[in-house]
Amino acid sequence: MPKRVSTARGREFGAGLRAAIANAGLTSRAVADILDWDQAKLSDVVNGKGGASSTVCAPVRLRTVVEHLMVAETLTSWHTHMVPVFLQTADYMREVLLASSTAPVAELQDRVEALLACQESLRHDVKCTYFIHELVLYVQVGGAEVHAGQLLHLLHMANRLNVTIRIVPAALGAHAGLAGPFTHLSFPKYEPLVWVEIENSSLLVEGKDAIEGYDKVVHALDGNSLDEADSKDLIVRLYYASSAIEDEARPLLRTE
Repeated sequence: MPKRVSTARGREFGAGLRAAIANAGLTSRAVADILDWDQAKLSDVVNGKGGASSTVCAPVRLRTVVEHLMVAETLTSWHTHMVPVFLQTADYMREVLLASSTAPVAELQDRVEALLACQESLRHDVKCTYFIHELVLYVQVGGAEVHAGQLLHLLHMANRLNVTIRIVPAALGAHAGLAGPFTHLSFPKYEPLVWVEIENSSLLVEGKDAIEGYDKVVHALDGNSLDEADSKDLIVRLYYASSAIEDEARPLLRTE
């Protein structure tokens, strides 16, 4: 019999099953008897070991991502075209959602709150490394004021002991991360996984070969990015430049 491995989808199902058992007022022995299972099998299922030997990729709800963020040991995130969600200000999030062609305006505030909950779910002792393409820093999401506020927030986050921000220089040209953004999570008790966001959905990648591929991308980005100090210096320069633009725009805004 293949070894039963705890998977993200299995843990999501197991959590729902535990809640259903508790709500029914049943013991695990009683549930096992009803299903004609032994208790060891039931224990495997509620702990995410649903009998599957491996899961390569499964669509998940944001709640599942949050549950895994809460128990993560390390987080490594790469983003090609916008600030990673864990580093976004609420204003930046709002502007990104407003620009989306698939996010209903009526759900905007709920989605912002859900993304902020993602940020809050990360414990302060989780070691976080963010690789961000340089061009992200130049994109004025929401205009000059939101842009300056986002750059300042990046600097505040970069000063946290558990946070490292590395900028991938635009001059590098082609690089290992061109396939797109992802977030790699490792855990004390579970196998590592990668969270990939796509339009209106999220995927958790768990296959061993797939994870090794993402590890190679991270290794390549690490070798080609600015170091932590130079990354901070670049953000500082862009923040002061954006603040100057914002100050010049204020009189024009007041006269309108």
